[in-house]
Amino acid sequence: MDWQQELGLTWRIAKLRIAAQMQFQGSFLMQLFGNSIMTIMEIVTVVIFFQQFPALGGWTLDEVLLLYAMCAIAFEIADTMQNGLDLVPEQVRTGDFDRLLTRPISVYLQAITLDISVRHIGKTILAFGLFCWAWLRLDLALTSETLLLLTSAWICGIALFIAIFTLGAIVSFWTVGSIEVVNAISYGGSDLAQYPIHIYRRWFRTIFIWLIPIGFVIYYPTLIILDKPDPLGFAPIAPAIGPLLTIAFVALVSLLWRQGVNHYHSTGS
Repeated sequence: MDWQQELGLTWRIAKLRIAAQMQFQGSFLMQLFGNSIMTIMEIVTVVIFFQQFPALGGWTLDEVLLLYAMCAIAFEIADTMQNGLDLVPEQVRTGDFDRLLTRPISVYLQAITLDISVRHIGKTILAFGLFCWAWLRLDLALTSETLLLLTSAWICGIALFIAIFTLGAIVSFWTVGSIEVVNAISYGGSDLAQYPIHIYRRWFRTIFIWLIPIGFVIYYPTLIILDKPDPLGFAPIAPAIGPLLTIAFVALVSLLWRQGVNHYHSTGS
């Protein structure tokens, strides 16, 4: 089976998962509302902060909200797409992962489509709404350059966050479970990327700029679009370095995934 057939079959499986969830409309709406409330509370927290302080690292409220929305859009789309990976540790523990190895389709694509979470749709819509609101408040122009930066940021951001979530599934091949440090990187990385990265300590910036390039992928495109001064001096190379580091990170995670699958030996019971 070639990659086009695999992607087509994966898409059909994903649609079936989504259709199954939509059958329970009451539960779906409650989850949608609950997740949306969480995002609204996070935004309110940011607004309250700026009621006490006029700026954060030289960034105004509207600028931080734009950065927040940039990150939230990429993260929520990635979280929706990767939800099946959260089930891999349980599949490995029970031996049900065997079934994924016997089917004529990519094991990774099967893992991703173990579950498709539509409850994040509300948070994604809110993030897009906040992005548009902050964009209009800042009176920014949509040029070909800014459109390219936005597209690159969101594509790389989605790929990067999915790769980070994949690390949690990879760890389970050795630990027969997941570890909280992976959640700290994924959800924690999303939280820190919602604020100007130059406000953090140097060692912390190094991790999330060069090792896990969230800074290059989210912070710098926003900084360039806003035409703000760069305290760290990476702005000239950021549009090229961000995608390259993302590709390198995804390639590394892909290699670790293959090693993890090869290390899997079922339950033996």
